[in-house]
Amino acid sequence: MKVIKDQFIKSSILKRKRSKSESIEIPSSINNIGVLVDDQVSFNGTLDSLKKYFKNNVDISGHYLGEKEDELGVSIGDFSLFGKPNEKILKFLSQKFDFIIVPTLKLSPYLLYLLVNSSCGFKVGFYSEENKDFLDLMIESKSKETETTIQQLLDNLLKVKSAC
Repeated sequence: MKVIKDQFIKSSILKRKRSKSESIEIPSSINNIGVLVDDQVSFNGTLDSLKKYFKNNVDISGHYLGEKEDELGVSIGDFSLFGKPNEKILKFLSQKFDFIIVPTLKLSPYLLYLLVNSSCGFKVGFYSEENKDFLDLMIESKSKETETTIQQLLDNLLKVKSAC
């Protein structure tokens, strides 16, 4: 059953990757941020970094790879046999984010599904071969200190925002 679900999820991702005709929408203001990351520890660290950077003046929501029973965890259980998302996933996809941040080098297919199917017009994160087709602004993650790298990414985002 997992193999069937994975095939439908990967097929959906490939369709969105090939049809990436959406235009990049640099946010004029930042009020709502989405976060997609591989584990709960990194998720909590990213939330802390964003709250410090924006001084709690933004709404932040997101998911990490976890268990179905976990409200913020995304897993195979959040998709039907044919790869259709459940209510938790649909709720995330319906949100209007100013940007989505992906502070990881490789997302699981379930989180990648959220990224490519989101209506968000601007997606930022760390550069990797896996991420380059899905993100609009990337920096290379040279530091093992994730908070520092997120800070650099956000600084670059604000520079781009102010230039446009």
